[in-house]
Amino acid sequence: MYYLKNSLLLILILTLLITMVGCNKQEYTINKINVDEIYTQEDNEYYVYFYQKNCPYCEDCFEVINEYINNPSELNLYVCDLTNNQEIKRKNQSGQGPDGGYLVDNVSDYKNLWIAGVPSLIKIKENDNSYYVTSGRKNILAYIEYLNDKENHKHNYVDGKCICGEIETKEE
Repeated sequence: MYYLKNSLLLILILTLLITMVGCNKQEYTINKINVDEIYTQEDNEYYVYFYQKNCPYCEDCFEVINEYINNPSELNLYVCDLTNNQEIKRKNQSGQGPDGGYLVDNVSDYKNLWIAGVPSLIKIKENDNSYYVTSGRKNILAYIEYLNDKENHKHNYVDGKCICGEIETKEE
């Protein structure tokens, strides 16, 4: 009887521990928008971060994005889940981005938007036109870090251009 009680107690403790570990996923306070709301926000200038559920690279970005959103900042950032919104998750042949797969620049209607992959970040200005900013975990994290501390930003040039937009000049 003694062993039976201890066994049941041990099973109960293990079950609770497994449940607690499984529920350890952090929830974020973020401004979620639907695809049809991408161009309808009231802010004059804002960013839209595209992600999908079960994307480990997207999850890595959420921690930094959440920290940035919950601190007073100039950045108006919205997030849009493309898990069930395949209508704009498509690949263009001659657009923006590293392989031309994005059609974002000067688009003002979500039906004309092409987002080749996640995670991705675009900027929308007051005239409701959008602009490709960057894509991929490393680039998004670098861009948000740049936005967070523009004054102390150290230029990191890739193919002659920094994430902040500055073009590398060669000194002769």
